[in-house]
Parts: sequence; C-alpha cells; structure tokens
Amino acid sequence: MSVSWPEVKKRVIFTVGTAAVLPEVAMRDMRATWQEKGRPDAHTRALSKASSILSHDNPTVFSSEVDLKIRARFKNLVAGTAGWEKRDDLRICGSRS
Repeated sequence: MSVSWPEVKKRVIFTVGTAAVLPEVAMRDMRATWQEKGRPDAHTRALSKASSILSHDNPTVFSSEVDLKIRARFKNLVAGTAGWEKRDDLRICGSRS
C-alpha cells in the first residue's frame, strides 16, 4: 500500500501537533527577538521562572483537615512557610554569569 506525500505530511503535522512537548523555558522566538531580549538560555529562563513561582504566596492545596491528617501520619514534615529571597550576589553552580 502506498501513501501519497500530502497524506504523509498531514499525518506528520497532526502527530507533531499532538505529541511535541514544548517546555515553557524553551525559546521559540526569531533570532532577532531573542537577541533583543538579551539572549537568555534555557537555564536563565528556568531560574527566572522558579524565582517568579517562589516569590509569590503559595496557598495550600489541601484543606486544613486533610493537612492535619497528613502531618499526624508523617511527623517530620516541614511547616511549608519558608520564604524565598532573590539574591543577585550568589552564583549558582553551573551558571554562566
């Protein structure tokens, strides 16, 4: 059985459109736009995303009743109230800055 090129192309586009994973930290901009943004790599973008997530309040996911049950079962859990302070004077292992 032979399949025409348009049919193959259609199947490939459908598969890529449904199967491709494009992480938020990946750059999909044109080169000129990427350069205008300071040429951030995936590592830099990931750190920025982590900082953004960790610098805001993180409301609990569980009800207080469920939280109490979990903490009763697992005695050594941390409170989960730690904060995040961005420090520009620290160099992270593996960073290029």
